[in-house]
Amino acid sequence: MKLIKYAVMAALIAMLVGCGHGYEGEYQLDGVPGSPKVVLGSDYLEVKGQRTTFDKIFVRESEKTDYLVFQRDELEEAWEILDDDTLKGFMNTELVRVK
Repeated sequence: MKLIKYAVMAALIAMLVGCGHGYEGEYQLDGVPGSPKVVLGSDYLEVKGQRTTFDKIFVRESEKTDYLVFQRDELEEAWEILDDDTLKGFMNTELVRVK
């Protein structure tokens, strides 16, 4: 009985760890060699060691365009998803996944 209980707990933990928005990774400004890397985690954004955490980061579709939405409290910021490795963020800057 204990074995089944632990197996179920391990499966649930694995499912929770695997949950994410699918855009986690390291990004850099497109066409700007040497620009600082932007690290995007499941619930945070990190630039030059400064980490900003969010309540939620998720994908939203609106008018046939996908957006990566950063939500904290009642505030939201949305970045357009151009493709699997490119995001259009703040002030229309394009970030390309490098890792």
